Amino acid sequence: MQLFRRAADLASWHFEAQFNAGNLLDSRGEASAALPYLEKAARLEPNLAAVQVRLGGVLEALGRNRVAGAHYRRALALEPDLAEARDGMRRIRAARSRRPGSAGGGPPARPPAASVEPRGF
Repeated sequence: MQLFRRAADLASWHFEAQFNAGNLLDSRGEASAALPYLEKAARLEPNLAAVQVRLGGVLEALGRNRVAGAHYRRALALEPDLAEARDGMRRIRAARSRRPGSAGGGPPARPPAASVEPRGF
């Protein structure tokens, strides 16, 4: 893992280095550590739905649902049939509809990070 981080830090301009480091950290449950790498990847390749959905998932895991929803919507605009983005939007809508103290507790848990590959490379 340290090699991925080091490569991403040395090649801040390189999309794959940023995306791979963020993707790996997220898959290990390290959303906070993954965030800066995925944000950089999204700036480098804003039109890749896989990047938007992964960034949305990390933001959702960090409780930043409003921003996560924006990334899920961007992913759906790029790829309308992307199931991961639709599922993320459903979870965010469900979380919004629940009020503290309501039956059912908190929002549905985000599933474990799946391997997401950017398309077009």
